[in-house]
Amino acid sequence: MLPGMAFTSPVPRSALAALSLSAAGLVGIALHEGYSSVAITPVKGDVPTIGFGTTAGVRPGDTITPPKALERALSDVRQFEGAL
Repeated sequence: MLPGMAFTSPVPRSALAALSLSAAGLVGIALHEGYSSVAITPVKGDVPTIGFGTTAGVRPGDTITPPKALERALSDVRQFEGAL
């Protein structure tokens, strides 16, 4: 940038801060939930869970990789973030 020129960001700082918090929030959720590469039923009678706590469409015996589990966790968070 040239001296005397002001820099204006196309994205407000608050929006950038929210993005950082979302990433940190996703990591926090993933650490809290733990990871399972195979579908498990945490409590008898509960729904099967896989990856970092995903339940939608999960059936006993399903498997998942860590990258795909993070994608699904992010999708879950985006779907329910208003409630969180």
